[in-house]
Amino acid sequence: MPYIIPLLLLFLSITYCPAQTARIDSLLAVAPSDLEQEFIRYEELIKAYASIDSSPAQLYYIQKGQERAKATKSWGKLADFWAQKGQFYLKKDSLLQAMEAFDKSLKISRTQLQANQVNQYLYINIGNLYFQKGYWTEANQHFNYALEGFLNKDDSSGINLSYRNKALVFNRLRQFDSVIYYTNLALPYIHENQLEEQFWALSLLGTAHSGKEEYNKAYYYKEKALDLAQEHTEALGQLIGYAHYSLGYVDFKLENYEQAIPHFQTALPYYMPRDFNALWQLIRCQTAAGQLQAAKESFAPFKEKYAYLLADSIQNDPKRDLYLLASQAIAEAEGDYKKAFELVKKINKDLREESRKEKDKDQLIRLGQLAFSLRKDIELKNQEQQLSHEKEVRAQKERLNQLYFLGLLMLLLLLFAGTWLYWQLAQNRKLLHQSYADLQEYSENQDELYAILAHDLRRPFGNLLSVNQRLAASLNQKKEGELARKAEGASQELYFLFEDLLSWIKEQNQGIQANYHYHSWAQLQADLLAPLQLALEEKNIQLQIRTELSELYTDSYLLNTILRNLLANAIRFSPKAGQISLIIQQKDNYYQIQLQDQGPGLSEEQIAALFTPNKKAKNGLGLPLAQKFVQLLGGEIELLSSSSTGLCFQISLPKQSHKNTQEIQEETLSFAKPSPQQRAQNYDPKLLALLAKLQAHQVGQLYALQQTYAQDAFLREALNELLELPFSGEANRFEEKKAALLQQLQRL
Repeated sequence: MPYIIPLLLLFLSITYCPAQTARIDSLLAVAPSDLEQEFIRYEELIKAYASIDSSPAQLYYIQKGQERAKATKSWGKLADFWAQKGQFYLKKDSLLQAMEAFDKSLKISRTQLQANQVNQYLYINIGNLYFQKGYWTEANQHFNYALEGFLNKDDSSGINLSYRNKALVFNRLRQFDSVIYYTNLALPYIHENQLEEQFWALSLLGTAHSGKEEYNKAYYYKEKALDLAQEHTEALGQLIGYAHYSLGYVDFKLENYEQAIPHFQTALPYYMPRDFNALWQLIRCQTAAGQLQAAKESFAPFKEKYAYLLADSIQNDPKRDLYLLASQAIAEAEGDYKKAFELVKKINKDLREESRKEKDKDQLIRLGQLAFSLRKDIELKNQEQQLSHEKEVRAQKERLNQLYFLGLLMLLLLLFAGTWLYWQLAQNRKLLHQSYADLQEYSENQDELYAILAHDLRRPFGNLLSVNQRLAASLNQKKEGELARKAEGASQELYFLFEDLLSWIKEQNQGIQANYHYHSWAQLQADLLAPLQLALEEKNIQLQIRTELSELYTDSYLLNTILRNLLANAIRFSPKAGQISLIIQQKDNYYQIQLQDQGPGLSEEQIAALFTPNKKAKNGLGLPLAQKFVQLLGGEIELLSSSSTGLCFQISLPKQSHKNTQEIQEETLSFAKPSPQQRAQNYDPKLLALLAKLQAHQVGQLYALQQTYAQDAFLREALNELLELPFSGEANRFEEKKAALLQQLQRL
């Protein structure tokens, strides 16, 4: 069981590298759109190569970022890239190169950036450098500098990092009360999703209590850290070994040797071969628990592999220290004190105090002086900015006083000029009003002329369509029947054109409003396909319609026009014996309609002008009108795909709120049951006389009358019904419906 988790982490690491490689490939494949995106790309590549431990590539993109930032004079980015280079060398233990990089970053920040733009993480990096060299006081001082800046900026991540680094310094100084104090200060700034920060805070608290020999408290915090790592294996799996090692160490201090052994056994795969402390601690526990044979078995592979380390000529190898210490522990457990004594002599001979090079120390002191100088420069710049601000405020006050007197003078001049201009404007106002009234009247007359023209043309072409349909039905001979069908198709196409023209004019004049009713889908489908059937048969096209809806709450005229235009285009551009698919679905709060054909597809230029009437792009009114009607219904239309195998349009129409039964009955009984508002309105007797004289063929006058009374819903709907009768083959019912309307209006 202890080896299951390491194996799981090995599997995750194997799968992680290809994922990072894919991430790198995706970053290299996409060219940045601007300078900011280019810098982001360099930073992402640096992180990706760092995650797979590719040092040359990481250093390469740091240098590329430096060159680009220097070329574009992006001083803040240049300072950041130098800081990243310093961190790179710091991780490689190249402390002198790290110092040079941080020194360069400090110079750029001091000379090129404002005080509030300085990256406080520079102080963190310098503090880490002092920390690695063992200069605890200097490290703590720079962490304090960073903490001050982060507190001013209210940067929670930086505050947490500063407090935690200070705690690490005091841990090295073995001032464990200070470690606990600063770690507790850091805890409120650790966010819930910062799992690794939580883990190290708990571990540090456990280490501090262990240093104070409060082992029960230490065990509590170390156990919480282990639980956190096991609960979030994907993010913290690599820290499980450290958590087990820490718990084993506390158990060893509590002399719970048998309880400590499983912890060190679990931690062992995480530490070998880069670190040998886990093996050393395991052997110590096994010998202390009297498990001498187990200790020998644990040490045997290592002893066999590194037997050469006993030679006196081999120094400065951490494996040698482990070899000697483990051999000493086993010799003592066997009672061979003479051998143990000889091993202790070797260990004492190898112990040495690490010397500090004066050159390194001088450079560290110089770096600290530069950091202190930077702080002074920042304070001076703040003071200069404050003085400059005060000077600018005084100058602004003087300018405002001058502007005040000039303004008074200008005001007097404007009052005099305004009085004279007012008299001139008063003389011209009447002329402007009259001109505007004449222009408005002319515009209204033009709109009415276009509307009447469209309606008057609609009637003869409707009659032509009807005659051609009857002619096609009556002719039996193949040739004449084919000609008749072509004539019918041409007249039908002309009829649709004038129908679209009329709808376009109505929409442009804001004369169309959505009028919702319940409609049977079967009836909607029959009305939709009836005028298209001949075209489908002519090209032998198979139309597949799939829907589970039995009824829709919509405006049938708008929906029919939308679908008719889309289907007409699909039939026109589909090959013979092709297939068209129409799918209607009901989602949570909208209807979704998809239409797929097998046409030749469109170019990018045609797609860009798809919903715009454009002579150059050979676009008519069909698709632009369909788009406007979809928008009238509160929906959206889009081209999902365009390829050599056809187009696919998708329409999304919101489901309107259902009206109650009483409102529906009032709508459907428009002639039989007028609304209270209609009852309250008194109609002009001249209107009744005009209606009485109208004939079925006087479409233009009916349309003009409908536009005049557009605000009267009852009269507008009644006139619209009269308008539709001649084109639906029911012109003989015109007089009957007109009489019913007059009777209703007289009662109102």
